[in-house]
Amino acid sequence: MEFLDPFDERLAKEGPPAIFTLNHEGCLQFDLLRSRDITRQNPNPQKKEWCHCVYIDSATGWPQYILSTSPDLCLHHQRAKIIRCASYEAALSYVQVCKTELYRKERPC
Repeated sequence: MEFLDPFDERLAKEGPPAIFTLNHEGCLQFDLLRSRDITRQNPNPQKKEWCHCVYIDSATGWPQYILSTSPDLCLHHQRAKIIRCASYEAALSYVQVCKTELYRKERPC
């Protein structure tokens, strides 16, 4: 895992519970809007622990890797399914599986 810059890495290690997403270059960066949205749905996260998750949008089925710095933020989402994985690598693999399945559904033979 590589963070966008030292600020994002420090925030992930020392900051309040938050969500980090991969940018186009494959670096993790703090996702302010998603952090606010998920925190509103899972208020008062207490526990600090990195969780490697796959966030699957309910409307589109699109999967995305997220790093949550609290398991309390992975409990509920109104517009998505959040699946915890054992590791960063496992989450990225699951994202690819979900994308393959989504493409297959969208382009039937």
